[in-house]
Amino acid sequence: MRKEKVVNILRVAKYLQENPDSYLRDISRNLNLSTSVVHRSLKELENFIITRSVNTELETKLPNLPVFIRLKDSITFEGIVNYFAKKKKLDEIVAI
Repeated sequence: MRKEKVVNILRVAKYLQENPDSYLRDISRNLNLSTSVVHRSLKELENFIITRSVNTELETKLPNLPVFIRLKDSITFEGIVNYFAKKKKLDEIVAI
């Protein structure tokens, strides 16, 4: 995994820890990243996040409502950093 990609993932994770219940465009705007970069970062974090749609609370299907994103309760930014550090070491071992 490229260093820049990991840095973006960690920036998004840190933002979510500090700003729970954010949505994609809010994260993108505040981190000055494109929405596609944020979306890809969230895909990498999918095991660590919870998403909540406004549609489920309204019990209706309205288009283009934001999906709120937060880290799972037991997940911390430091834990995510440790995960990616171990994953990188594992990738290096497998490459040998």
